[in-house]
Amino acid sequence: MNMKGELTQDELQTLLELVFLGEYAVNACRAPKEVSRRHRDMAYRLYRAAYEAEKHVSDPEAIEQNELDDFRDQIYDGVQEYLEQFETDVCLDKLAELLARQIPAEGDEQEQFLKRGIAEEHIRRILQEKGISVVRAELPGLEEQVADEWNRRSRDELSN
Repeated sequence: MNMKGELTQDELQTLLELVFLGEYAVNACRAPKEVSRRHRDMAYRLYRAAYEAEKHVSDPEAIEQNELDDFRDQIYDGVQEYLEQFETDVCLDKLAELLARQIPAEGDEQEQFLKRGIAEEHIRRILQEKGISVVRAELPGLEEQVADEWNRRSRDELSN
């Protein structure tokens, strides 16, 4: 199925922002070898088409990758605020969920599940009101592990 349609400049910009956000959600946390090429390639196909239309490109073959990357970066600039808020919300939600799991809950499995849900709601509200600085983590030996790893990596760099 082929599909054609007409979009206003504002509608195209909104579509490009949605494409960027969708491709970001799929690929942002993947290692380079695990990136979904299907999603990345489709996003770049749409960026290319929009770039050609916006710049009135007469020879599409002459478009260089850095031009498309710059075009994509402009889209990112338009959605950066949304992404930052989304990432903060997701981080706080996940942190609330993980912290709620640490709270001992009495009762049968269903009651424990419900109590942890209540705990998660309270934790999420506290995190949203006061920020992540209210969280304290006990990580025994972490400083020493970091220092040891730093020293090991420093030695490895010197020997190479």
